[in-house]
Amino acid sequence: MPTAMERSSSRRSESFWPTSAVKKLFNLGADANVFSADEDEDNSVRNRKVFRRYSESGISHTHFTYNQNFSVFAGTWNVAGKPPADDIDLSEWLLVKDAVDIYVVGFQEIVPLNPGNVLGAEDEGPATKWEAIIRRTLNGDRRQTKSAPSSPWREGVDDNSEASPDHTETSQPENFNKHKKAHSSSELEFGSSTQSKTSYVRMISKQMVGIFITVWVRKDLRQYIHNVKVSCVGCGLMGYYGNKGSVAVSMNFDQTSFCFVCTHLTSGEREGDELRRHSDVIEILRRTTFSKSDDGSPASILAHDRVLWLGDLNYRLSLSNGETKTLLDSENWSALLQKDQLKLAQSVGGVFHGWQEGAIEFAPTYKYKANSTEYSNGGEKQRTPAWCDRVLWKGKGLRQINYYRTEYTFSDHRPVTAMFVAEVELLKRRGPLRAADDASTLDFKKMHLGIVPLCGIEEKIRDAFLLPNATI
Repeated sequence: MPTAMERSSSRRSESFWPTSAVKKLFNLGADANVFSADEDEDNSVRNRKVFRRYSESGISHTHFTYNQNFSVFAGTWNVAGKPPADDIDLSEWLLVKDAVDIYVVGFQEIVPLNPGNVLGAEDEGPATKWEAIIRRTLNGDRRQTKSAPSSPWREGVDDNSEASPDHTETSQPENFNKHKKAHSSSELEFGSSTQSKTSYVRMISKQMVGIFITVWVRKDLRQYIHNVKVSCVGCGLMGYYGNKGSVAVSMNFDQTSFCFVCTHLTSGEREGDELRRHSDVIEILRRTTFSKSDDGSPASILAHDRVLWLGDLNYRLSLSNGETKTLLDSENWSALLQKDQLKLAQSVGGVFHGWQEGAIEFAPTYKYKANSTEYSNGGEKQRTPAWCDRVLWKGKGLRQINYYRTEYTFSDHRPVTAMFVAEVELLKRRGPLRAADDASTLDFKKMHLGIVPLCGIEEKIRDAFLLPNATI
């Protein structure tokens, strides 16, 4: 029987380490890999066995697939632990006047990073509010999409392809200024004046303390998104808590795998803080794992075809506050970027070596005075302005079109957006991205298999392509 002192010690231990804190520390919570998503109201999710079956058959997939371009919005915003007002307008940030196929929206500090939120149960209230505002913004009547015979997102696609999705174009955001500049404006076109309504569904939302990611797709594309998974890595308190770290999403768009990594790395300008940020990146790459599945979906970040890494990376400028201010006043971004810690690390083969980032032609996004356009350069915690908020990418088949910031004064950070054209490998089908539940949906006579149809080999190829454990 425990003594009175032992019982007292046990009570103190339980009080100091509540069950929720222990679960967070060891990432043992039953919901660690659970996420929320919109219900499939139209029952559009089809038999997933058709996906990636060509890879199991040993047949060259080029006979069965073609490539098409889709637009991807990747936006990140550190909201400084402030809940959104009900009437906040996100239309400028989310480009509601343009047609986007996939939205990847990441937040940091969606809740205050206090001990209660870091160690205790997840506060999902603010995330729910942000989701409702995003839904209202994307699916509200302010959105107008342009249907055009020629779309900039479909460059390089054969218009005679047997299966051609209904696809809308994206035009350049209006009123680009020194803080919001097109990466290459010549790549963007405008369509006809015909306008239609586009609606979006939420494929996944996941929160880890203050890190929150939500992914939305055009409703008509939902049935081609599959194997959606999530992986959380805590790098904060004691090296494992979620006040810093990442929430990564894995998903397949037909035959192409995507990974979206939303991160909040170690903050600070003191000696050693930069090395801690490097360590966070290494740990995230090492510890992010996605559950295994029968179709060979990627289990790690770098195993995906297309990877987007967004968030408050917290990399600073290796300059004094005075030197930084002088260059800021002259808007000499190139000189400032020469002292950017992330750029310097990449240049010597350090973290994110081999990753790409668009040209930064906007002012540093941190740190601003509350509800002001002025940088915060006073007080006990003086912060030198820096490009803390970034979007990077890795993998072939991604082309960045825009990279810019939006002028919201809600937080001490400015939101940053990167717009991409993503090449997606699609199965050939009879109709425009129509469901293919069985072999009859695929027109094998028009697939140019390059084989002589002897002894029923076409039927064997069909079965190997569509049926589990089939052989030729």
